[in-house]
Amino acid sequence: MMRNKWTKISIGLATVLGLASAGYYIGSEQKGFAAENPISVMTAQTNVSKEEAAKIASEKTNKTVEEMEIEVNSKGEKLYQVEFLEETEHDDDEIYINADTGDVLTKETMQKNIKVTEEQAKEAALKKAPGTVMEIELDEEAGQYYYDIEIVQKNGQDVDVEISAETGKVLHLDND
Repeated sequence: MMRNKWTKISIGLATVLGLASAGYYIGSEQKGFAAENPISVMTAQTNVSKEEAAKIASEKTNKTVEEMEIEVNSKGEKLYQVEFLEETEHDDDEIYINADTGDVLTKETMQKNIKVTEEQAKEAALKKAPGTVMEIELDEEAGQYYYDIEIVQKNGQDVDVEISAETGKVLHLDND
């Protein structure tokens, strides 16, 4: 009887450890600087509710909110990414609402924070992954612009490096 009890406990512990390992593995496979932030997006506490953020976004843009999700950027800021039903050809169809302050962040305000040139980003990436730059693209995620740089090293390995367009720091390095 005692042996049966220990067997059940052992199986339970093995199951818990297996699930924890699987969760860690899945989490480590996520790419991009927003996913790497140590704050769990799922459990992030916010001062501004999703409903309040939707109201702020609607009032700011006079549009109907279609979809919202919370993201955490490399600075640790929690932001609601807001997408709208209505689109026009002259503006972007999403904004961000700071989940702690309620401040609105538009593409225009984010672009004002770009301080790093494409050439500076390229130099920073090549310091981390020497090789030949095959492609460089300015992209945006979680309310921040970054340069996505594809490098092919001498050994033929592809490396993807993300460089902050605000600070020039390496946000992510991915060896394929």
